[in-house]
Amino acid sequence: TRAIRTRHALDPATAKDLGKLDGNAVRMVREEAWPGAGDDDELYDALVQCGMLAEEEGLANGWGSLVGNLQRQGRAVLIEREGKPKLWCALERLPQVLAVVGASEYVPLVAMTDAVVTAHDLERPLIDLLRGRMEVEGPATVADLGDRFGLEASAIEGAMLHLEADGMIFRGYFDPDVDDRQWCERRLLARIHRYTLQKLRREVEPVSPAAFMRFLFGWHGI
Repeated sequence: TRAIRTRHALDPATAKDLGKLDGNAVRMVREEAWPGAGDDDELYDALVQCGMLAEEEGLANGWGSLVGNLQRQGRAVLIEREGKPKLWCALERLPQVLAVVGASEYVPLVAMTDAVVTAHDLERPLIDLLRGRMEVEGPATVADLGDRFGLEASAIEGAMLHLEADGMIFRGYFDPDVDDRQWCERRLLARIHRYTLQKLRREVEPVSPAAFMRFLFGWHGI
């Protein structure tokens, strides 16, 4: 799983630059990986996949009315913490999120049955939440994730190291627009590498003989 090919166009003397990829490829994969939601059920699936979603992220995607429907149905809650970002959470992920963020107020008040409590891993809740999140995130820094969800950077770093040991994510300097070390899910990273290689190949594609002859005539002033 660690055999992702490095581009030969990069300078091997600069270790930091070896992982940098094309910025457009990074943005393209982020857009492709991010879940879409056109109705209540699709948003619920997205919340289960992501583990937790910052309210700001959800509103930016235009999901305000959909999450309101899920709240009325008792399938999702809004977690409120003083001085920290508000979080959207699916009902079956709620025990995990509360185990990570601590005692918090949430609306609506829903009853958590044994089936809900045991739906997901409670021994390593943050690791399990980040596992789902990184599958739709793309390259991200620990600081960015910590600020977005109001969590300690050290806790996120420890969870990332566990996921790295499992072979799920890699760390490196992937996005050319970001100077800090990032983490990325391996399949998304492989896709970014593939898009970057495709872009490089398009830049050196051979021209047709006719185009080459036109260049020669122009070059020699014929």
